[in-house]
Amino acid sequence: QYSYNADHQLTQILRPGGDTVSMAYDTAGRPTSLTVAQGAYTYAYDPTTGQLASVSAPAGSTVSYGYDGALRTSESWSGPVNESVAYAYNDDFLVQSWQVGNEPAVAYAYNADLQLVQAGEMAYTYAPASGYLESATLDGVASAWQYTPFGEMSTYAVTFQTDELYDLALTRDVAGRVVTKTETVAGVTAVYGYAYDVAGRLVAVSQDGAVVENYAYDANGNRVLAGEDTAVYDAQDRLRQRGNHTYTYNASGDLTSHTEAGQTTTYDYDSLSNLLAVTLPTGDEITYIVDGHNRRVGKRVNGVLTQAFLYQGQLNPLAELDGSGAVVSLFVYGSRGNVPDYMVKHGRVYHFVTDHLGSVQLVVDAETGDIAQQLSYSAWGVVTQDTNPGFQPFGFAGGLYDTDTGLVRFGARDYDAASGRWTSKDPLGFAGGDANLYAYVLNNPVNLIDSNG
Repeated sequence: QYSYNADHQLTQILRPGGDTVSMAYDTAGRPTSLTVAQGAYTYAYDPTTGQLASVSAPAGSTVSYGYDGALRTSESWSGPVNESVAYAYNDDFLVQSWQVGNEPAVAYAYNADLQLVQAGEMAYTYAPASGYLESATLDGVASAWQYTPFGEMSTYAVTFQTDELYDLALTRDVAGRVVTKTETVAGVTAVYGYAYDVAGRLVAVSQDGAVVENYAYDANGNRVLAGEDTAVYDAQDRLRQRGNHTYTYNASGDLTSHTEAGQTTTYDYDSLSNLLAVTLPTGDEITYIVDGHNRRVGKRVNGVLTQAFLYQGQLNPLAELDGSGAVVSLFVYGSRGNVPDYMVKHGRVYHFVTDHLGSVQLVVDAETGDIAQQLSYSAWGVVTQDTNPGFQPFGFAGGLYDTDTGLVRFGARDYDAASGRWTSKDPLGFAGGDANLYAYVLNNPVNLIDSNG
């Protein structure tokens, strides 16, 4: 239920569970507060320019901004997470550099077509005829791409000096969907095949000729069969049972418990459906700090802060901090929007080798070529191999993978790869493009991603 003031501004939302979300505005029509059961988000503005100066969240996290004209030059966090990011721009108003606190700045350079040619220590070149990214180098690591006539990636190869680290070759059907993937990771080659139903949903995966995954769906797009596990859903498309797993939800449709073999994990959310806490069967409690833009900026384990993130924009973590606030890693983006190309950790540079979705496959020391971490996944993102859990936070499709909960954070929501579902409904409702508000990327995880959640 929605309420509005005389100026037709939304003032209150009554949610299905009975909790309310209330909004207040100043005389200029700008929002000044958003109040939920957990407290108030407050918004302050520069009295001269009217630009957003700060946003505070109920958990005590405040984000403040600095500007040069219309350009945002700084973003500073205070509260449980304390650090800042500063930005500089070139004459084309493109980011020229950014700097986290007192860490070394990361510089960018562009060509005459305003294409990125340098991101920190990584250099990029483009095909003259098409303008597509053709190659990249980072110390001893070299990457090369090829494309179909439609601009889709067809091959991707990564080498360290003369040694092959990763090789990916994709073939596609007339709809552009991947039907075969030949992948060589650290010297081991596998050939995957993918089949789809008439609705474009993934129904089978083969590896080296043998079927390893198979799926079926109901009329609403709910995955009712995965291997030998059948699943049951209610009238709101909420997953109730999957094999020996059972699930419960609150009135707003957020997952509140998951039970397997008598072991229960519980979940708690705020009034905006942000996941705030997870209690594991062991009794350990994971809690999250959310800033005023609903970004996950901190993680506590049994009340102790263990991890924090700083962001560029809404979706891209630029830095990982430890519980004391010290910078652990810096993340540099270039060829992809949903996952970094490399990180700097404890003074060493590591290249992220990712597949066509942005799923991290290898983390490679760019100076020595040593593999620091190797990961592999099922088609839906279940982690099947992780040689160094927690070494870096990115996983399936470039999301933030929590090794404690097994969930992947994409923007506004958390994804459960085991069930192939989101843990809460799409905050955009049906405007998100799918009548099933829990389904992940139209049940086509081999070809599509959803970094926004």
